[in-house]
Amino acid sequence: MFAARQFFGKLIWGWLSDRNGRKLVILGAILTAALGNVALAFAPNVWFTGVFSGNNSIIPRYMVDVTPPEKLA
Repeated sequence: MFAARQFFGKLIWGWLSDRNGRKLVILGAILTAALGNVALAFAPNVWFTGVFSGNNSIIPRYMVDVTPPEKLA
């Protein structure tokens, strides 16, 4: 279930980053993932941690955005 929620989380975070900007969404995704991990320490099952950990799809997009075209492979 964690992997399935992470898959859908990647879709949500990707859509949000295209709409609102990558830096803001990366920061929000990292903060919500941290909150999910803290909540997981106090609860036996937290359903939203998978959705909030889908931020690893945004970081490569940001790296491509800030890299000059001549440096891209």
